Amino acid sequence: VSTQSTGTQKNQKMSRKKPEDLVLELRKADKNRVCVDCGVRGANYAVFGKDFASFNCTRCASVHREFSHRVKGVTASKFNKAEAEQLQSQGNAWVNARYLGSLSESRGTQLPDSDTELYKLKNFLRSKYVDRVWSVSYTHLRAHETCADLV
Repeated sequence: VSTQSTGTQKNQKMSRKKPEDLVLELRKADKNRVCVDCGVRGANYAVFGKDFASFNCTRCASVHREFSHRVKGVTASKFNKAEAEQLQSQGNAWVNARYLGSLSESRGTQLPDSDTELYKLKNFLRSKYVDRVWSVSYTHLRAHETCADLV
């Protein structure tokens, strides 16, 4: 059995689940257990932007709200099929590959962490998602793993 057909079978099995169950399962993947933006363990929120879906901590999710991104608690919210499928096809690894694809830490940009001052976190997230300073095109992401590949 080829890897592609195995992946397709896995995706079909996952898509038959209730959206809330699928979201909880996707969050169990190692890269989705931590916040996509600051790396803090306990990514308890799903964040949906215009063209991305990720798992975030409370602090980063609150900043995303300021950018008019939709934020839902992973355990306390209802998810529709489209939201669950968007998280399945994207997720944290994909989002960082897309929005930080051209980031070079050698240029002095440091990724935020739990100790990053709030104003610096806001500036970083604005650069990442609104201004797309380090963004790469979708064509660069074809070979990159999706959230479904991680589960």
